[in-house]
Amino acid sequence: MQLAQGRWRLAITTNHIYTSTCFALAGLGLTIFAAPYLISVWSMPDDPILLQQQFNHFHFWGLFRAVAQILSFFTCVFALSKVFELEKK
Repeated sequence: MQLAQGRWRLAITTNHIYTSTCFALAGLGLTIFAAPYLISVWSMPDDPILLQQQFNHFHFWGLFRAVAQILSFFTCVFALSKVFELEKK
């Protein structure tokens, strides 16, 4: 019975690690949408309105990136706490 509970707890911890990895990959994937806006600033004409539009687009995608990365961090910390909890038992 003890072994079955240990495997069940390990499976839950593994799911948290997979979730954290998915959030991290989502953050990296959203970089594909955010990066071109910031990279194009180098070759833009000196127009403050155009520059503001580029930064607004970058901020829009950057906000989604930030949410994904923060969720990844918290799920990773939660999974690590579960791993250390398993080691204590």
